[in-house]
Amino acid sequence: MKRFNFNEFVKFITLFLLSLFLYNLNATGNIKLFITPKLIFYVNMFQIALIILTLYQLKKSFTTATYKKSSKVHLLFLFTIIVGYGASKAGIDTTIVDNKGVKAINKLANVSGELTAEERAKKLPLNITTENYVASLSDMFQHVSEYKGRQVTISGFIHKEQGLDTNEFVVSRLYMSCCIADSQIVGPIGRIRDRSIDLKEGQWITVVGKISEKDQVQDGQKTVTPVVVADSFQTIQKPSDPYVYLK
Repeated sequence: MKRFNFNEFVKFITLFLLSLFLYNLNATGNIKLFITPKLIFYVNMFQIALIILTLYQLKKSFTTATYKKSSKVHLLFLFTIIVGYGASKAGIDTTIVDNKGVKAINKLANVSGELTAEERAKKLPLNITTENYVASLSDMFQHVSEYKGRQVTISGFIHKEQGLDTNEFVVSRLYMSCCIADSQIVGPIGRIRDRSIDLKEGQWITVVGKISEKDQVQDGQKTVTPVVVADSFQTIQKPSDPYVYLK
């Protein structure tokens, strides 16, 4: 009868927990807190390979034990699982702003304007959603003057960027091009007329208003930033996926 190999069994448990963690991220949709949807396919392929490796490791757990010094690499995997599980439960908050600041989305996404000058001249109401966020905001940042006076509906969380007036804030979303490491805060400025209203940092709102513009200095360069002058706004629940992506 084969002896039980405790060291190999510990490695099996580590691989099993990692497989379980990845499955849970996929099942709950929380995997999109860490990577862009276009990379999920590759994670799924990795998970299949990981399951095969886990089953192989289970078999090794019932081999003759050796007295070779055990590797501590599996502890790194355990640490990753614990940190990742905690992050998926806590979610993503606005502290990311403190580290990276607000960026113009057209510079990050490198998306050219998708509308023609004739289409912009129609001044039709624009509903900016998660699905069209990157394309719409990229076009708006590049052609601010052509959007002036146009009605827009946009949702995001409030970030009170340094240098803005007391009744101004950034209608923010988190833009991810690959993974959480390259995520950035993006969005237009929002402006309310009533300065007595207290809008809290990180609060999610939907703003309906008209586009104006404001000169700003960003990354040492003078830029023209779109401003949504609010006709109305309302608080909303934080979405399950706070990110926007380049489609």
